[in-house]
Parts: sequence; C-alpha cells; structure tokens
Amino acid sequence: MNKICGLCKKQFEITDFHKKIYARFMVPEARFCPDCRTQRRLSFRNERNLYHRKCDLSGANIISIYSENCRAPVYSAESWWSDKWDPLEYGRKIDFNRPFFEQFYELTAKVPLLPNVVLNSINCEYNSYIVESKNCYQSVRTGSSEDVQYSYLVISSERCLDCYMISNCQDCYECIDSFRLNSCQFCQLCQGSSNCHFCYDMIGCHDCFGCVGLRNTRHHFFNQKCTPEEYQKKVSDFLRTIGDPRTYRQKFYEEVVAKKPIKNLQITNSENSIGNNIFESRNIFHGFDIEKTDTSSYSWGVEISKDIHDCNFIYQGENCYENISNSSSQNIMFTFGAWSSCYNLLYCMLCSNNSHDCFGCISLKHNEYCILNKQYSKDEYIKLRDRLIEHMKKTGEWGQFFPPMFSFFAYNESVAQEYFPLEEEAALVGGWQWLAGEKTAKNFKMNPQELKFYRKYNIPAPKIHPDERHKLRVQLRNPKRLFTRKCAKCDNDMYSVYAADRPEIVYCEKCYLETVY
Repeated sequence: MNKICGLCKKQFEITDFHKKIYARFMVPEARFCPDCRTQRRLSFRNERNLYHRKCDLSGANIISIYSENCRAPVYSAESWWSDKWDPLEYGRKIDFNRPFFEQFYELTAKVPLLPNVVLNSINCEYNSYIVESKNCYQSVRTGSSEDVQYSYLVISSERCLDCYMISNCQDCYECIDSFRLNSCQFCQLCQGSSNCHFCYDMIGCHDCFGCVGLRNTRHHFFNQKCTPEEYQKKVSDFLRTIGDPRTYRQKFYEEVVAKKPIKNLQITNSENSIGNNIFESRNIFHGFDIEKTDTSSYSWGVEISKDIHDCNFIYQGENCYENISNSSSQNIMFTFGAWSSCYNLLYCMLCSNNSHDCFGCISLKHNEYCILNKQYSKDEYIKLRDRLIEHMKKTGEWGQFFPPMFSFFAYNESVAQEYFPLEEEAALVGGWQWLAGEKTAKNFKMNPQELKFYRKYNIPAPKIHPDERHKLRVQLRNPKRLFTRKCAKCDNDMYSVYAADRPEIVYCEKCYLETVY
C-alpha cells in the first residue's frame, strides 16, 4: 500500500511486513516516509560538538554535548550520578485536559541532564559516546580502544587516527569500513591485511599499494605483482610524485576504483537481508551498518540486537520501535536514550540503570512505574499508562516520535545535518532550532600525540579541520539509500547503493565473486 508522506509529500510504501510490525507494537501506520522519520530521530543526537560550560549543581567546569543555551540544567557526571538530587523531585501529575507532548516538553526543561556519554574510560573527556577506552581524543562511538583520535565507530583498536568504522586495527590512518588491519593508510572495505596503502576491497593482503579487489596477495602495485624490491622502489617513487596523500585519494577513487568492478552491496554472512554494510545478520530490510542482528527494518547503526524497527544507534537491544541511542535495553518505544538494562519504556529520554515500566520520564536511574517522573504503584501505573495511551490516540500523538522542538540541540549541531543537510530557513520551518553564527572556516591545532603519529609514518600534517575531514570520509561511504540498477556484467536487475547514473562498474554479488575468486 502506498501513502503520501505528511512532511515531504513524497510517496512511500507500507508493506504487509510493516503492517504486521505496527500491529505487534500496537501503533498506527506511519504518517511519514522512512527518510523523514529518520531525519527527525537523528536531530536528537549531537555527536561532534563539545562545549566548555559550568555544572548547574556544583559550578565546576565541565565538557558537555549541551551548550550553555540548553533549556535544561546540565550536571557534571559526578553530580548526575550522585545522590545529591532525585529525578522524582521534578515529577508531576498527568493532566488529561492537555496534550501529552505539551506536558512532557515542560518537564524536559527542568530535569538535569548527564553532560556526555563517557563511561569507564581514562583520559577521554574530549569524546562522545565512548566506553572502556583510554587516551582517546575527539572521537565518537568508540569502545575498548586506546590512543584513537578524530575517528568514528572504532572498536578494539589502538593508535588509529582519522578512521571511520574500523575494528581490531592497529596503527591505521584514514581507513574506512575495515577490520583487522595493521599499519594501513587510506584503505576502505579491507580485512585481515597489513602495510597496505590506497587499497579498496582487499582481504588477506599485505604490502599492497593502489590495489582493488585482491584476495590473499602480497607485493602488488596497482594490481600488478612485483618482487619485494620492485615494490618498495615503485611505492617510494610514486609517493614522491603525489604530494599530500589526502589530495591523491580522490584521484585514486576516480582513476582506479571507478575502473574496477565493485559489488552492489556489502552484505556478509547474512540471509534474507537488503541494505549495506550488513554483517552476520538475518531478516534485515533497508538496514545500514548492521551487525549480528536478527530482524530489523529502516534502521542504522544496530549491533547484536533483535526486532529493531525505525531505530538508530542501538546496541544489544530487543523489541525496539522509533528509538535512538539505546544500549542493553528491551521493549523500548519512542525513546531517546535508554541504556544499562532498561525495559518497558514509552516516550522517555535518557533513562538508565535498570529503569523500567516508565512513561514520559527523563533522567531516571533505577526507577520503576513512573509517569512524568512521578512515582506510582504497579497497579496505578498500568491503569494510568493505558488511559494515557487512549488520550494520546485522541490527540493524535500516539505512534509519533517527539516533535522537532523537543531536541536539546540545534539542527546544525545534530547528526541530521550530516545526512539530511538543511539551510537555516528550512530547518526553522521544519520546527527545529538553529545555531546562529556557526563558522565555516574553523581554526584548529594539533596535539603532540597527533604530530608524533604523522612524523612516525611520514604523513604531512593536515590543512583541513577535523570536522571537514570527517565529512570527506562520510562522502566516501555510500549513501544510506537503495537504488535499482542493472548488473554491469549479467544485466540482471539488482539493488545497489550506487545509483544508476554513477560511473562505477557495479556487479551483482554472483558476478562479483566470480571475478575476484
């Protein structure tokens, strides 16, 4: 069944599969298209903007993802986790003569927020969404890593700089979507390789330069076999001619990668799945950056989860619908931020530590049976919860994620601006806030550890701000969209993240595997 999006007015499809999902979660069919739903959720997450500000409880200087202009108070991590305050102090009764969203918005301006998500980490204050790491700087979504700088989604890695979505890597620079690399630079979609430079889609390769689509090889220069001595000379001579390797990278994609066959979608060890960068998963529909997940639709950034629909950035989640930024939680709906074993949450924000059976609450820690941060008995909670759902059905609020104005961030501070860029006027018309006076030309300085890395690997110091370097890496990854096109070899129809008018030579999986193996 096709519908017209209530926001962008584009047509979108509601499949029988999704009708079953809506029935299971007991929500109405989506009013908005998948892109508009995703855009709204992403506007609630700020990953890359950190601010110096005061703790609103102690007055101490802190680093926070919330600026001084945030409508809610912000406490230092020490104060927020302490027993010096109680989130239930801000509780209020639900007024069934008013819309729920109106009342919840008022609550979100009162309850203190945790300044950032930096958990069990050492010397990692200048990062966001980082856990169990050490000596990291200006990195996002990092876990179990050490000495990582200016990177995004780095897991179990050491001494890596300017990377995006890597794991189990050491001493890597400007690597993207890669795993188990050692001493590699400017590599993308590579696995189990070492000492590779400017390589794309390589597995089990060592000492390769400018290569695409090779498997289990050594000493190749632009896909040509060399002796070790020839290889070293060719690489040395070539590096002297290209100047800054960052500048050459775009030329490498245009002149080398674009002339080699590449696979339509990156789906590995998965079944019944459609999307890109899907690993060891099953039953994935329009999923991107999905790992070890069973059954998901219209979701990004999901790991080790089950039954995840219309969600972003979910780790170890189960039975989640219209959520963003959740970990180790289950049965969560219409929620921004739930972690550390939360369950049965509806329309909540930033709740943690086994909080459960709560509706319209914010900043709870190990609480239960609360509505608008007010405590109830179990029986009272169930009766009020059911009544509130019926009330929201009448007001038209039930089944919708929070309105844009509920975000604590300006649109151009949020992840939404990365994937759905807007100008100020369009953002304001859409109901979002806008951070005025944002600089387009930003100054930056390099820290001693960063300079040491460049000198060790003979890499010229960058002339571009880290945020701009991050944007360039995002552009090198394919968009989180699916297109229909024909395989360049067998001419069969297929889905691809490469639009039909793109210059790359794109093969279906069958034809591609026949080419590289």
